[in-house]
Formats: sequence, C-alpha cells, structure tokens
Amino acid sequence: MRDRVYFHSALLFFCFFDQYWFRSTVLRVAIFFAVLSASGVFSHKTHDTSFVLYARGVKTEQDIEQKSRSRLATGMDAQALYDEMYDTRSLERVRAMFVKTAKQQQGSLHSTWPEKARPVLTGDLYIVLISTDTAYTKLDLEQYSLSLLDQMQNSIIDGLDIYKVDIKNSRHYMSLLPIPNELKEATYVLSITGLDYQHDIAVQKRLFPIEKIALNKKMEALRAPSPTITNEAKTLYAITAQSYPAARFGFDNFLHPFATYLYDSDDFGTNRTYIYPDGTQVQGLAHTGIDIVGPKYEPILSPEAGIVIFARSRLLTGNTVAIAHYPQLISVFFHLDAVFVNEGQGIARGTQIGTQGTTGFSTGDHLHWEIRVRNTRIDPRKLLLPLDRNKIIRILL
Repeated sequence: MRDRVYFHSALLFFCFFDQYWFRSTVLRVAIFFAVLSASGVFSHKTHDTSFVLYARGVKTEQDIEQKSRSRLATGMDAQALYDEMYDTRSLERVRAMFVKTAKQQQGSLHSTWPEKARPVLTGDLYIVLISTDTAYTKLDLEQYSLSLLDQMQNSIIDGLDIYKVDIKNSRHYMSLLPIPNELKEATYVLSITGLDYQHDIAVQKRLFPIEKIALNKKMEALRAPSPTITNEAKTLYAITAQSYPAARFGFDNFLHPFATYLYDSDDFGTNRTYIYPDGTQVQGLAHTGIDIVGPKYEPILSPEAGIVIFARSRLLTGNTVAIAHYPQLISVFFHLDAVFVNEGQGIARGTQIGTQGTTGFSTGDHLHWEIRVRNTRIDPRKLLLPLDRNKIIRILL
C-alpha cells in the first residue's frame, strides 16, 4: 500500500508540476525515479510475500476462507473439495517465494541462499524448493521422491513426495521435509531417490523440558502391554503413512483448533516420566504433539481444509480423528468427547470435527493435536505461522 501511494504521488508530481526549473524532461525523470527509490519500490527487501501475491493478482486469504466456508458444505466429497480448493493457500506462498527470490537475484535461480546453509531444528517442518537446470528439465520429478539419510547413507525418512510448482516458463518443484525430534546434532544428507544428487543439511537439536505424570490405577492398566492397543497403533500408523494425492490444501498458516483457548497442558517434545501408584518411575517417549485446553466440550475446528482419513474410537487415545491436509501432511486429534465427521469426508477449513473430551489415556479434559508427515511428528505450533524464508531449503539440479 505504501509503495502504491509513493508511486502515484511521484507520477502526479511528474505530470503536473510546471515550475520553470522543472520543465526539463531529464530532470523530471531523475526526480521521479529518486522518489520511487526512496520509497523502497525498487528494494525487494521491503516487499513481503503478501505484496508479491497482490502483484500477481492472487486473492487474499480472507477471500479464500470466505469462499471455502460459503461453498464447501459438510459432507462434500473429496474430489469436489479438491477441485474447489486445490493449492489455494500454502502453494501460492511457495510460488510467491520463488518469484520474489528470483527477482532479488535478477532472474538467476542459482544462488538465492548463501553457500553456508543455516541449521534446521528438530521437530520442525521445512520446504525443499527444487529448481531444475538444463540437464534435468525433461525429468518429471513428481515421479521421484526425497529421502533424508545419515552420513552412513542409512535412511531416516524416505518416500517424501515431490510436487510440481507451476511457474510460467520454469521447472520448479517442492517437497515437505519433517525433521525428526529424536535426531542428534549432526550433518545429514538430502537425496533424491533415483538421481545422483545429494545435499548436506546441518541439524540442530531443540531442548525440551522434563515432565513427571502421576498415574492412577485406570491409567496404569492402559500402559500395560495389550494386543488391542498394539493392533490399533499399527492400523493408525499404516493409514497415516500413506499419501493422499487429493489432499492438496495447505501446510502453513493453520487455524488454531479452538475458537476459545485457555492454556497448554503440555508441550511438544516434553520428556515424560510416569509415576505408577506404587511409586515406580518409568521413562516414557517424548510427547508427540501439543495438549491444549479449552472450556468443557469446546468445539474442535479443522485447522485447514482436508480429507478425513480416520475417525474411530481407540483404547489408548479414545475418540480419534485424522485429517490429510496435504498428501503426506496429516493432523491427528486424540481424546475427543464426540466426533462429528466420517472417514472419506471432505471438510473445509474451520469445520467442527468434534468436541473436547477426556477419552482414553487422559488425566482430564484436553485435546492432543499432532502433525505427521510420513509418520514423523513435528510441532503443530510451527504450522500456525505463515511460511517464511527461514523454513526454505533451496537446491538446484
């Protein structure tokens, strides 16, 4: 907005100011461009992604959200939802990021980021942007996949989908890269399966608090070995490990699941120790999501449009819902009191999927929310923010 005001002011000044010393066309042009330069119009550092989106004629997110709420009714089939909302949010920010960085480099896509890469953090989600050079322009990278390896070439995560980013006269792709919370600080390797290409990334370990949880008799029983719990875990794991191509809605700038939010009862990555009724202490796994608390029976909202891929009751997690927002990016919700959606249902951003409860292994009313990408858990709070350059890993083939 500020840039447009400066531009129009300079234009009016150029056209109508008629002092005798300003009648020289050369002087007019010089002052016109000086005003624009001072305004920052030529400095792409002052242009955020929203300006690039505006310049490219993309509707605002408010327009998109209003459209989704008015036209996507609960129960809409997945294909209709896909056709209506395909890539309207997050991918536009990726496209804008490509446009912006290309302009900053005067059209060159070879050196957008410095040679020395910033370390990535465990438990976070990153966007890998891939530009193809002459030797690879005929390849369809959507037929390949991305993997994260250690220095011994052992696979940590494999089968990460690669998606085409449609930019005019360009061949650009992207992939979602989750950084597992359990990784040690070290240098790891990004590899495109089937191509002779590898890219080193440095991983920095996040530090998390320690929490002690006292168990009652009922909760102690739920932590005992159980064939039912084991089979239910395998079933959900298999479902969330899959890719859902029709789910191309968003991977950033999510809504908070609660309209009325009170406090967090537990954070992502917390190192848990369970205290049994007899005083025995047992080290548990790190917390795989966030626990949030709202008023009793608070409505739970879908943080982004998606396809419901799981809506069942489980012994350990109670009433459970899983929603695919992007082919491999899935929200999972535990301990719901009531569930209002069905498997296979397409839902809009902000749709109520159920109510807060305390079913399953739970110490009180709350919602456990986790994000999985190929079953790697990442911190859901990171997706509540819009995409920014610090979450970009750029590679050129």
